[in-house]
Amino acid sequence: MAGINQDSQKRKKIKEWIDGYRGKIIGLKTENEAYHLVFDQGRVTLRPGDYSSCEFCYLGPPEVLVKIIQGKESAMRCGMSGAIKGWGSVNEAQKFEKLLI
Repeated sequence: MAGINQDSQKRKKIKEWIDGYRGKIIGLKTENEAYHLVFDQGRVTLRPGDYSSCEFCYLGPPEVLVKIIQGKESAMRCGMSGAIKGWGSVNEAQKFEKLLI
């Protein structure tokens, strides 16, 4: 999150992605834990807990989700291999993942 918040280009991409909405939410769930990323006003924060109406939610083992967030692994490849599952708008997931690279 710090890398995104400190990068002016990525903060600009967040504002373009939000495009008049109050914010965007990306969920992350493991078997035992849930977190959500809140994108608002060109910043991102990580919050504990489940969020009921995410744009997209990634479900999988923590080590895979961390690699995706760090930009070290493609969520699409992980999904195609069965390492993770997801639900929500794939369009929103793609926009989120563009922030990571």
